[in-house]
Amino acid sequence: MEYRIAYVRDVLEEGSFDVFAHGVNCKGSFGSGIARIVKDIFPKAKLDYIGYQREWAQHLGDNFHLLGSVAESRVGEGKSILHCFTQYNYGYDGGRYGSYDAIDKAFRALAVQYTGRKISFPLIGCGLAGMHWPAVSEIIDDCLRGADYECIVRQEDIEKYKIDM
Repeated sequence: MEYRIAYVRDVLEEGSFDVFAHGVNCKGSFGSGIARIVKDIFPKAKLDYIGYQREWAQHLGDNFHLLGSVAESRVGEGKSILHCFTQYNYGYDGGRYGSYDAIDKAFRALAVQYTGRKISFPLIGCGLAGMHWPAVSEIIDDCLRGADYECIVRQEDIEKYKIDM
């Protein structure tokens, strides 16, 4: 996996990405972690996420079926934010809310849908969702084999998440 040492906020503000994928929950909450940064820079992305989430709720009555799906927000010429539904619920208690199966399903879809575009993402699922980066990175590497992709990581997270640069 290729890593770029940078802050997600800087990458998004500078527009130094083609498509930026991040994990979201199925409950309609979009105010913490990476989602908060996305919302601050691209308010339309939050509106797109909420619209997609509500549409599913109206059709199915339960958003559990959103797990593993991806909603796109176009935020500029050739730029997209990809909302990967990687967790059903959310919390702040240090528990695990992310789903490894949902990450697998979402990134397999990205590999097909965004061929030819660089896919950038943070340490998806490993902040508030409570997942284990070595397991997540293995899934992503498998799903995106042959694609152009990078993980945006802060310098201070390299040791914390045991990232082998």
